[in-house]
Amino acid sequence: MIQIAKIIMIWLAASPLMANIIWPGVYLHSYLFSLYSIVPALIIEWVAIKWIFDFTQQRALVIAIIINAVSAAIGYFIYLPLSFVYELGLSFTIHTLLRDGTFSHLGWVANYMFATIFTTLLEYCAARIIFKLKFPIKSKEFLWFLVANGVGVAISFVMMYYESQ
Repeated sequence: MIQIAKIIMIWLAASPLMANIIWPGVYLHSYLFSLYSIVPALIIEWVAIKWIFDFTQQRALVIAIIINAVSAAIGYFIYLPLSFVYELGLSFTIHTLLRDGTFSHLGWVANYMFATIFTTLLEYCAARIIFKLKFPIKSKEFLWFLVANGVGVAISFVMMYYESQ
């Protein structure tokens, strides 16, 4: 998948605007789906699932591992295309109005929010389908689930920042 992304980036390099649109999602993709990000996020989500649903440590760990595995397996392949569509929409709205590129602070905040919502929804669907966990999107449980995923995505951003230094 990374090879396909590189080919797309080279193809789009003829247009600096298009290269700027797709790059943040491709750049973040490698960090979101690395073991260095997944393992700490898994631990955080394990604790969160145990606390949110009052499960035993073992059950919470099994749920966290399986929903993260499903999320990573599906997300690895669909994150890039969705990120591209998202970046196109973001570029033609916010960045055009503010005359600001996707590498701006606003662009990275928007990418953080997109990645957090994306991973949370994938894991939410996996939890509902596989484990039959019933918690609506408009609930405290979902909010805490979102917060736990947000911390996991933040770890990817921190890694990305420190590796680029």
